[in-house]
Amino acid sequence: MPHRRSYSVEPPPPPPPATLSEERYIPIPSATELMEVGVKFTCGNKGKQLHISFNNGEMEISPISIGKNVESLLRNLIACEKLAFQDKRTEDSIRITSYAAVMANLINSSKDVDLLKEKGIIHAGRFRSEDIAGVFSRLFSSTTGIFVSYAGLSSKVHDHYKAQWIRRRLSIIKRDYLYNPSSIWSTANAVVLVIILAIIQTIYSVLAYYK
Repeated sequence: MPHRRSYSVEPPPPPPPATLSEERYIPIPSATELMEVGVKFTCGNKGKQLHISFNNGEMEISPISIGKNVESLLRNLIACEKLAFQDKRTEDSIRITSYAAVMANLINSSKDVDLLKEKGIIHAGRFRSEDIAGVFSRLFSSTTGIFVSYAGLSSKVHDHYKAQWIRRRLSIIKRDYLYNPSSIWSTANAVVLVIILAIIQTIYSVLAYYK
């Protein structure tokens, strides 16, 4: 009988870890500021931990539970990642740092916390929104120029934010003038300006459609 040769098929090697691009992370506006220009927040899949994405004006964020020692836990994990990052500059080596940095930008006040609670992104139990905002504000005094794996996300957020500048102006006028009786601007003048900006926004939308 002829001898049969046996062949072993080895599985393909795993893909190399994603390396960080040279693009730096740019701090993004807070959650309430983004909501004012139409950004929608949704709670991501619980199986995707420390995940944040932004597409077509919608930001998806993995849920986070705030416990008693969350601040010290995050600080220790961020410190460990900082040491590991010196040897291996990959996205996986700073996942916790990146997630915390984005959350620190999104949360500037208790209103931001309340918004993320409402969307099911933050689970805080009995912790007050003011205390949660303080946790993230203390984690990073500044996120400018630091290595964060969400550089692409921050760029897309800023592009969307700038594109909605007219809508942002409308929301600012409504907030600061129409709903503020002590403003030196008269309500009539504010209403006229809102109408003008609304017309300009409509014109821009039509032009963008026919481009």
